[in-house]
Amino acid sequence: MRLFKKGIFSKLFLNITLCVVLAILLTSIVLYSNFESILMHYEYQARAEQLNSQQGQVSKLSEVAVKIGNQIYHDMNITKLLYVKEPNVNDMSAAFGQLRTYRASIPYIESIYIYNKYNHYVYVEGGSDYSELTANGYEKLNEGFLDASAREVITNFKDYKPFKPIPRSYYSKTKKKTNYFYTFFMYDSYTNKPDTSGVLINFNTGYLLDSFKENLKNDSEYFIVDEKGNIVSEGSKFDMLKNYSTAGYINKIVAKGDKKGYFTDTVNGEKLFFVYSQRDKYGWQYVSLTKYKTMQESIQNIQVLTMIVSIVFVIFSILLAFWITRRLYHPIYEMETDIRELERERRNAKNILKRVYISDLLSSKEIPDKEYLRNYFRKINMELDFEKELQLLLIRIGRYKDVAERPDKELEHAIKFAVINVFTEVLGEEYTVHGTDMGENDVILFINTAVGIDRGQFIEKLGQAGTVVSGYFNITLSPVLSSDGRKPEQIMNLYRQVSEGVLHRVFFPKGSFIDAKLINTKEANEYEYPLSKEKQLMEALMAGKIAEAKEYFLFITEELKDYPISIFNMATARLVVTLNNTVNTLRKNSISGSFENADMVLMLHQLESKEEFLESFYSFFDKIGEELEKKKAARQESFYEQIKNYIYSHYQDPDFSVESLAGAMNKSVPYISRVYSQTNGTTIKDTISELRMDMAKQLLKGKNLSINEIAARVGFSSTSYFHKAFKKATGVTPKEYQEKG
Repeated sequence: MRLFKKGIFSKLFLNITLCVVLAILLTSIVLYSNFESILMHYEYQARAEQLNSQQGQVSKLSEVAVKIGNQIYHDMNITKLLYVKEPNVNDMSAAFGQLRTYRASIPYIESIYIYNKYNHYVYVEGGSDYSELTANGYEKLNEGFLDASAREVITNFKDYKPFKPIPRSYYSKTKKKTNYFYTFFMYDSYTNKPDTSGVLINFNTGYLLDSFKENLKNDSEYFIVDEKGNIVSEGSKFDMLKNYSTAGYINKIVAKGDKKGYFTDTVNGEKLFFVYSQRDKYGWQYVSLTKYKTMQESIQNIQVLTMIVSIVFVIFSILLAFWITRRLYHPIYEMETDIRELERERRNAKNILKRVYISDLLSSKEIPDKEYLRNYFRKINMELDFEKELQLLLIRIGRYKDVAERPDKELEHAIKFAVINVFTEVLGEEYTVHGTDMGENDVILFINTAVGIDRGQFIEKLGQAGTVVSGYFNITLSPVLSSDGRKPEQIMNLYRQVSEGVLHRVFFPKGSFIDAKLINTKEANEYEYPLSKEKQLMEALMAGKIAEAKEYFLFITEELKDYPISIFNMATARLVVTLNNTVNTLRKNSISGSFENADMVLMLHQLESKEEFLESFYSFFDKIGEELEKKKAARQESFYEQIKNYIYSHYQDPDFSVESLAGAMNKSVPYISRVYSQTNGTTIKDTISELRMDMAKQLLKGKNLSINEIAARVGFSSTSYFHKAFKKATGVTPKEYQEKG
């Protein structure tokens, strides 16, 4: 064989073969000899992460329990049981009703104790396990109180850390069984007194630990131990509240409470693998133990498998090296050049190809099978596992036109690439993520997740990624997360779900995360348009009551949040038409303004938030209000001029008064008085008096008329009353003023 005779071929073949074989052999040897330590290390990492997660979960749930406790502690009905020495029947009935409501709404609460330090009674609300305590509804806190551990907590409350879970038990004589739970004691933590009123909320152990039990492997056992060596969790191997400080493995864990770690130890003749966490703020350590025998069996199986696979790979690698060498012998430079050119073209076409493929798939009406979808996505380098949960995240980029209209189009692609990349980086450690540009201002991500993930934590991670991109590019993102599904036909439904969900942005603040699972909770045929509210809205607008009109509008539109977007479009289109008719009615009454029907309906789909949606209507309402106010002010000004002219032409009449003026105007006295004072700043009576005094001064200066004649001419029927009025206004009598003048 000519190729084989050439030195370059032989060297290339030998080098490839040696490299491959040595790599396989060295890897196999290292793995074979270190499988035990490697497996223990990875087992430790996996279980430590699990324990840390449970630690955080317990901490969060404890904080929630404390918030619930604070709510109960500050409840107005329940405080009467805490601080009133002799609560009456009504107070007790209301308080117990409230306690039952809390228990019914939070199933994990087994019982609630209310301790009143003023009468030393404990009021108990609990289930059938507490019948001996709840027979009367309350019991005296003394040596005879059946729940001894609760008495210990209340009596020596300062020995316990405030607002932390207190593991304890209660033996029910009626049921003849012991109940274990965690108690949260809510009281005034700033008190210096030896006794305090408080609320004990008893949560069953499942509240803090159920999620942990579900996530543990079948070959694992777990427990929680405090700094004194007491077990504070329920389990098959350990009794809750029992002290195991005499056990060596417990001492080892407690002694290293400030660090996490692992070790093996023999318990009752059986070797176990222990993994423990760092002590948390409650003084608890979370411990996982596994039978070492189970791990050893796995190690032996892997070692045997490794040897077999290594031998097969060595044989296969020699054959493969020979074949590869022959293929690589041809000019590599030309091949590399061609590959680079193809790579450039592939990169340029990749986004367009992906977009076209995804758009065609999601818009297809045919229902594909799993194999078809798998191959379809592989064509665009997207590996989706349809055996796992699949969720779609549609991200609409707000304030995007400002970016898209810039001369530098690369920035547009950079933003979309950044969105996809950041979300992939944040989620990629735990989930399989693929994303693509969907054109316009949309990006879509396909996310494979494990079954039963914590949706809240998942959404929190999405929010972190969105915050990074929004802050850096100064844009607004509206992420919409679909429900999860595993059937191939669901992918179209998920896309339709997020496509509809993004249109619900008008119901959320700008940049809000939208969970499509929580929208469209009501069917379209369930919706009934609120005609009465529409009528009240229009009447309020016609009357110029803009604040009231906004409240009616908000009521009508808030109801649309739970319905499909088609209902929103229908309702808002009707509102636009009705408002337009109202404006036309107002214009007939000399009110300017317009409301373009078609433009407004189209504009609704361009709005990015609830604020913009409301502002688009509220600003129009304000404009109507301003126009109505202008007309009202003009009308009032005209009426004021009528009043003023009538006063100036009749003030000299002795019989002229506010009442006669009101009669002439055909209005009530309060109404004309209010209009006049609001416009002029003074009262009608003061104006009449001022006019009469001004005319009297002019006549007195002329000295041609007597005081009596002047009084009659300026509108006074009594000379003596004229004297009093003139002196009150000027400080001198008419005679004195005449003489000085």
